[in-house]
Amino acid sequence: MIQDFQTIVDFISRDKKEFALNHPLVKKEIQEFVRLYLREKGFYEFLIVDHHLSIIASKRSDLINKSSTDPLLRKTVQAGELSAEIEKSGAFFRPITRK
Repeated sequence: MIQDFQTIVDFISRDKKEFALNHPLVKKEIQEFVRLYLREKGFYEFLIVDHHLSIIASKRSDLINKSSTDPLLRKTVQAGELSAEIEKSGAFFRPITRK
């Protein structure tokens, strides 16, 4: 999953001097990638956030452009490391990659 996302980010950012996840065209391309990617996947939730925790893409379109308030996600983004959270309903894995 991380490799797939990194591949799309590499493709979108090719030949660009500046690259930002919050640029409208980049967001649109990432949202389209997520929509197609999730079509066949069984994820409960899927979020892509920028370093300000603004939701760039999600399985739930109503969350896009809102800020995540998840404390573990905030900690993960700030630390720049992988983390996992286990709940009764299952496991949540929040990978973070930085380019």
